[in-house]
Amino acid sequence: MLTPLLQTWVAVIATLAIFSFVIKENPMYRFFEYTVIGMSAAHSVVMTWDNYTKPFWNNYVLKGEYYLLIPGAIALLYYFRYAPGKLQWVYRYPLALIMGYEIGYAMAYDPRPFMVQVRGTFENLASLNNWLYLLVFFAALTYFVFTFWNKSKGMNASR
Repeated sequence: MLTPLLQTWVAVIATLAIFSFVIKENPMYRFFEYTVIGMSAAHSVVMTWDNYTKPFWNNYVLKGEYYLLIPGAIALLYYFRYAPGKLQWVYRYPLALIMGYEIGYAMAYDPRPFMVQVRGTFENLASLNNWLYLLVFFAALTYFVFTFWNKSKGMNASR
């Protein structure tokens, strides 16, 4: 165990070594850069384990509330992004779930920003400029919906 005085001096030396990068990159900077990154990663792992993971397992899962593991299982599907070959499509399911949830939540609890945009497109159709804007809006929407060819086999089964 380090004494407080020794801890302070180690912190001072580490800070000076990190700031030595301002002059030029050097071995001292490189050593303390990796040391600080490693210590930060280790600290965050230990804190996560002590503050979240261990209490979660002790208070909920080991007492029979297994349904709380479902979000973790869904989150593990994100790692299929790095799977070889034909399994990469699996990562899209948790992505679709979170996007659908967030969009639904935003539309249910705070729809004003979206509705203001939709209303702004259709209001004040008294001038030619606003009608022209509406025409360009629908032309662009039609172009992007119907023009791009989707290369997915499931989407193009009828073509």
